[in-house]
Amino acid sequence: MTESQPLSARLENILNAYGQSLENPPKPVVTDNQPQASYTVAPEVPVPAAVTLQSVPGSRLEQLLASYESVKAAYEEAQARMNALTDALKAEMSASAPQGTQEILLTGPPGLPQLRMRWQSPYRFDVKRFRNENPALYVQYETRGGHWEIRQWS
Repeated sequence: MTESQPLSARLENILNAYGQSLENPPKPVVTDNQPQASYTVAPEVPVPAAVTLQSVPGSRLEQLLASYESVKAAYEEAQARMNALTDALKAEMSASAPQGTQEILLTGPPGLPQLRMRWQSPYRFDVKRFRNENPALYVQYETRGGHWEIRQWS
C-alpha cells in the first residue's frame, strides 16, 4: 500500500486485510448479552427555504433594523477614511525610507501612536488553478461551510 494509491484503493486494502470489502461490509455481531437498540425516527418536518419576518413594534429586532442604515453608512465612511489614511501613510513612509527597506518604524511626539510597516510577501495557494488541473483531488478534499450574510434588499 502506497500513498500514491487512490483513497478508495487504500481503503479497500485495509478492509481486505481484515477479510472485509467495500461491497460486502461485515454484519454487526449481536449476542444475547447485548441489549438491542430501539429508537423511533421522528417524521421530517419540512423547513422552508426562505421566510419573511415582520419586526414587532418596539422590539429589539425593530431597534436594530432602524439603526442598520445609519450604522452601515458610518462604517463605510470610517472604512474609506481609514483606507485613505493607511494608503497615505504607506506612501509617505516608503518614500522617506531607503529603497529596499523591509521594515519601517514611525514614531512621533509622546501621545501619538507608534507604527510599524513591514513588507509582506506571503505565499498564496492558487485554488482555481488547482481545481482546474486536479479536479478529482480537489473534490476529495473539498469541504462545504456556511455563514449568515446580511444584505439590504428592496
